[in-house]
Amino acid sequence: MAIIVWHISQPQNVYLSYDKYTKLKTGMSYKQCTEVIGKKGKLTTTSKSDDDVVKVYSYEDRASNMNLVFFNDTLLHKGQSGLKK
Repeated sequence: MAIIVWHISQPQNVYLSYDKYTKLKTGMSYKQCTEVIGKKGKLTTTSKSDDDVVKVYSYEDRASNMNLVFFNDTLLHKGQSGLKK
């Protein structure tokens, strides 16, 4: 007699979307971007020079990702891969 155990993995919580990505505008603060996305990003890079600070935050969700670059807490650049329109 064999016992079969089925394991059904729960899908990961999807929080990234192209719609949210398009709502992120240059000049927004990190806090504002976090409110749009609904989750804090992973700080991947910090660079300081005199009074200026550049920070890069990474977001990953299943097969998509997003990177946001902030200069003195102001969104300077954004990039994404895998987000569907």
